[in-house]
Amino acid sequence: MSKRLGSATKVIVTLFLSLFVTSFATAITAYATPQPWAQETNHIEYWQNLGYGTCQKVDYPEDTEDTSYALPAPAAGTYWSLLVVKAGSEFNQVYENPEVGVEYDAPVNDRNNKPREISHIIYCYKSLAKVTATAPYATNPTCEQAGSLVIPATDHVTWTGGANGDGAGTYGLTATADTGYAIDGQFEWTVTVLPQLSGDDCQQPCDNCECNETCEEPCDTCECAQDCELEEQPTDNQPPVTPGGGQVLGESATVPPTTGNILSSSTNIPNTLPATGPTNPLVNWLPLAAGLITYLIARRKTAKN
Repeated sequence: MSKRLGSATKVIVTLFLSLFVTSFATAITAYATPQPWAQETNHIEYWQNLGYGTCQKVDYPEDTEDTSYALPAPAAGTYWSLLVVKAGSEFNQVYENPEVGVEYDAPVNDRNNKPREISHIIYCYKSLAKVTATAPYATNPTCEQAGSLVIPATDHVTWTGGANGDGAGTYGLTATADTGYAIDGQFEWTVTVLPQLSGDDCQQPCDNCECNETCEEPCDTCECAQDCELEEQPTDNQPPVTPGGGQVLGESATVPPTTGNILSSSTNIPNTLPATGPTNPLVNWLPLAAGLITYLIARRKTAKN
């Protein structure tokens, strides 16, 4: 039993030491790597020629006890591009793009593993480059899917508050410029992404509906489905029927012959009778009327004589 406890204790100690060494190594990497000192590194021209912008040097008194330095806020429209902390005669502690208010240590003394007293510092600054953030927006929802958030990619700009392609919701988005850059113009937006459409919003519009001419396949979602009625169409062999019930004569149509006596060509009767046809009742009494008129005319002539 004791052997098992001893083995477990060794495992726990090993894990603890491993975590401690890892944490210590991480803490060490938070400091800049010391660079070998040379005489030219004491001059601002050396660092300016390396492209760090405008540099200035501050010498510390010999009796200083300062072992670290924190940069104040830079001038408007600029940013800190470099900080060099010099201590001793062997190394410079060099920090690129240092942050405001952070304590940056001098090189460590090998004898006591503590930062040395500062002899001088050199800090450099550059003008911020302007960058314009492209405004985010939302795509329109459809009956098949919700809208989505669109954040156009902009160089040297990082977005917070939402991700490209996010679904329905309201997002407060902020654009932040990378080090050395400044947002020119608007940098905050509120974008609302709408959910998927449903209900009445997904009904087919009647403008896209056309009624079938034979009413075989009317559009059920449109008014034409109710208004479409099958109309009787005339055939090629039969003339159309008029609303009154009679037959309309075409240019090639002939009048059927009548029955009974036919008036002589010398009889002058005004052609004021209605049109006749197989169903006209005038056909039955027209010959009798013609005969009666002829008889009356002949008798009147006899009476005069």
